[in-house]
Amino acid sequence: MSLGRIYLICLGLALLSVFIAPPSRYVTEHMTTISYGFPVQFMDYHSFEGEEPARWELFTFHRTSFQLVEWLLSGAGYFLVFAIIKLFRDKFRKDREETV
Repeated sequence: MSLGRIYLICLGLALLSVFIAPPSRYVTEHMTTISYGFPVQFMDYHSFEGEEPARWELFTFHRTSFQLVEWLLSGAGYFLVFAIIKLFRDKFRKDREETV
């Protein structure tokens, strides 16, 4: 599988982390900001009532801000993990072929 496809898969996993990872809250005197994403939080929901939205409502972009650079960094974090796994897997396959 090419590195470009792996990175696209990693960006998709970053978007799925919005539904899986727990959010963090930042409370100010006028509103509550709820941040989503893992390992880098890239999506913020601004609530004036202090209520957390349903996760699918985040993609309507009503009171939601999406930081593109942070999303790309989150995808790069997943990509780094997959690249290390692929490197070790290829190394162990090569070692196994040499012993046979």
